[in-house]
Order: sequence, then structure tokens, then C-alpha cells
Amino acid sequence: MPLRLAVLVFHGVEILDFAGPLEVLAPLGCLLVGEAREVTCQGGLRVLADHVVAEQPPIDVLVVPGGPGTRRPESETQPLVDYIRGQAATAQIVASVCTGAFLLGRAGLLDGRRATTHWRWRNALAERHPSVQLTGGRVVDAGGVVTAAGVSAGVDLGLHLVGRLQGAAAAAEAARRIEWPAPQPGMAEAGPGA
Repeated sequence: MPLRLAVLVFHGVEILDFAGPLEVLAPLGCLLVGEAREVTCQGGLRVLADHVVAEQPPIDVLVVPGGPGTRRPESETQPLVDYIRGQAATAQIVASVCTGAFLLGRAGLLDGRRATTHWRWRNALAERHPSVQLTGGRVVDAGGVVTAAGVSAGVDLGLHLVGRLQGAAAAAEAARRIEWPAPQPGMAEAGPGA
């Protein structure tokens, strides 16, 4: 059975945070799971999701992007956190891009792990989740949890995931397809659990 991959989208999601990994993972059959059927991204782009979080579609690899939507009041983002926590119980990999790490942190997925986020938000993440071992890496792989730094690092995250799922040759071909630098050995930092 093929793996079920999805990117989570929500109101205020940063466009490149979700579109970068989606572009890389789309040939693997990646879906969009939304906070609602239609979400409005940062900048006004409206996107239609294949599923909504309330449907609880089973996912093997979940990518959680960032953006201003992660900084809405906790009461508004709690359904996203609950969905992420629920998927983490059965998914092989839960990953984040940029401030999506804040949602993973609230779900308890970063406790005691090495992780990264956008440089501007590292201190805030450390204050809210002091057990996270923050690094300046572009991609940090801690086994079942993988984090990427800001915005364009989501493309590197997507390529790293292709490499983990299908091997280095597939990741190099995916990079070639999108005209992005090929992943290099050691591009992703390993963290506890990797």
C-alpha cells in the first residue's frame, strides 16, 4: 500500500511554507488537509483542501507549515494541535516548516528533541518549549519528527523526505525536476531519535 502523505493548511498559512514541500511531494500523491475546506493563506490566496481535519484522514507523513496562522489565539489553533497529536500517534513522520514548529511543540512532539525553525522565531520557541534543543540547521531529522527552518527550507524538507522514503537517487531527481540544488549528504542534521 502506498504511503499517504499530506500537508496541513490553515487560515494564515505562509504560501511557500506549504507550497514548497507540496511541489516536491506531489508526485508521491500528497494531499492537502485543511482547517476548513477552503483556507485563506497569508497574502490572500485561497486554497481548497482535499480533506478537513475533522474528517481525520489517516496519514503516514504529515507536513505542518508555518505562517501567521500559527500565532492566532491558542483556542483557535487547538483543533490543529489536536489533529497533529492524533496523527503523530500513527504517522511515520510528522514534519514542520518554519513556525509550524510551534504547533508541533504544543502537541508535545518536540519535547527533548533537536529542532529548528525560522531564525526570527527561535528564541520565542525556546521560551515556550524549554525542553526543545534548538539548532540553526536548515533541516533537523529526529526520526519520527523532522523540522525545517524558514520558508524556502520547506523545499529542502520535501527533498529530505523523498530521500528518506525513496532513496537518494529519487531525491536528486526531484531536485532536478524543480531545478533546485540536489540534496547533499549531511544536509539534514540528525537529532535524538534519528
